[in-house]
Amino acid sequence: MISGLAVEKWKSLEEMEGVLDAAQKYDMPGPISMIRSSVSSSDSPSLFVSENPLRLYIIALRHGWEAEAQAASTHLLNVCLYDEALTPMLQQVPSSHLLKLFRLHRIRRDKFKEYIERDNRRFGIDICASCRTGGQQTPLEQLAQMFVGEMDRQPGGKALREGVWKEWPLYKGKICPHNGAMIAITWGEQIAEDVKVGLRSLPMTTR
Repeated sequence: MISGLAVEKWKSLEEMEGVLDAAQKYDMPGPISMIRSSVSSSDSPSLFVSENPLRLYIIALRHGWEAEAQAASTHLLNVCLYDEALTPMLQQVPSSHLLKLFRLHRIRRDKFKEYIERDNRRFGIDICASCRTGGQQTPLEQLAQMFVGEMDRQPGGKALREGVWKEWPLYKGKICPHNGAMIAITWGEQIAEDVKVGLRSLPMTTR
């Protein structure tokens, strides 16, 4: 890099971070700029983000790379921030940015909940009037709660988008005690489409 010869692509995030630290230590803006370009290029992000999006987020924040930090925050949507194994790394995130991360995850969960429960329905499906009068929670309402719980665990909605819920026993049952229609057979396609639309409407990055 210093000699001006061609530089091979970084093989890992750890390797890139080591060179970046050295460039920072010796005040080498040229190499730092090259490293940043490699992080934000169309080829490199898939390697670094899939390897450790939280680590890339920390590195970007440390060097004031706002655009790269926002990109990393999008990939962090598929990471459960409540995982105790992540605690040591989360402690390295500045408090203001950590709050932004948790806020993004919470907003996505809450807005998704608002969407699938809009107009006092679930996934755009009417809830049984008899069940509502009797104060019972229908399987459809329970199913919606499970969707929200999954969004709390993984705000990116990857598992929901891929249809993990189609294996849930509740989804394979009846819509309610007063209606013998099966949720999967009668409303499966509508639920799937409603979930996709709801996920597309959610914010993707920190601000």
